[in-house]
Amino acid sequence: MCKIFVLTNMNKIKKVDNTINTIMNNLAYYEKDGLGYTIQGSDGIFGERSTDTKNFSTSFEQPMLTLPFLEQSYNRFGVKSEIIGGGIFHGRTSTNHKNITNTHPINKHGWSLIHNGVVTNHGPEYKQHTTNDSEHLVELIGTVGIKGIERYLTGYYAAAAFSPDNKLHIFRDSIATLYFCHIQSIDSYAIATTMDLLQDTLAELKLKHSKISAIKDNQYIVLNKNIIESVQTIKPKGRTAYESKYSELSLGRKLDITEHISQEMTLLSLVENDSTYTESQLLFIEEIKNYADHTYTFLDFRGNALTLADFNALELDEKFICTVIRSDGTVVNAYDYHTDRIYMG
Repeated sequence: MCKIFVLTNMNKIKKVDNTINTIMNNLAYYEKDGLGYTIQGSDGIFGERSTDTKNFSTSFEQPMLTLPFLEQSYNRFGVKSEIIGGGIFHGRTSTNHKNITNTHPINKHGWSLIHNGVVTNHGPEYKQHTTNDSEHLVELIGTVGIKGIERYLTGYYAAAAFSPDNKLHIFRDSIATLYFCHIQSIDSYAIATTMDLLQDTLAELKLKHSKISAIKDNQYIVLNKNIIESVQTIKPKGRTAYESKYSELSLGRKLDITEHISQEMTLLSLVENDSTYTESQLLFIEEIKNYADHTYTFLDFRGNALTLADFNALELDEKFICTVIRSDGTVVNAYDYHTDRIYMG
């Protein structure tokens, strides 16, 4: 739903303002609700945000008027100074309130973060400064670290963030894509949501680059002074049906039932560490709860047809021994959910 663009090193770029404007206007071609960026400077991070995405032009040196009758469509933060590191850039399509407060980057706890995706927080409550779901990411990574995101957030995400120790953090799940290449002339990696965005922007900047590759699913990468310091695989909590709708929009295709449920489905209705049921049984329960409707066929252990209402009235143990058939003819098997997808007719 949004686009992100990252340069891991900008201190060798001669025309900085031109680079900022080019990246931001390429993002604005796709995203119409907001633009923003953060750059690492010698006096700390600095950046701009704007909800006026037409013909963006960096205006850090211009005085700002803050009068009560003026629309707040622009703000800035930090002090523009000599660039010592990278830059993260964001184009926004809003899934909540469109305003300057919700425009990325989201700055909190000394972190500055941009995000593509939709997430829901199932962890401890905290004081929100925005109405933007992306704030959950910066709150958790800024207080708990990446483990907090894995543990408490459902949804899908790709994000880039600067931490207080000037490191650059890049992470994505299995839905929100990121593409990666290297630019030798400025000694920088470049990262973007789509291959087209990466190719087109670098071509306009006249920066030759290596072959573009996709970043693997569920990766968390940390760079320190443009050097890749660590790479680890993360385990996203999963998606609810609501979040899967936005996943489909991001992918541009429908997710099938196995992607909705067995790939990363969260089991919010159940106690996570309840050993009463097997993983297959938990997945069976979650699919029935969220997706079963009149298109499903239900048979009791004798093979007699049941209505959806009859099936829902059964105890769990009785449901497990029923035959449940999806509209595509495959079986929802409570005892071998992942592998036993038998075609029934």
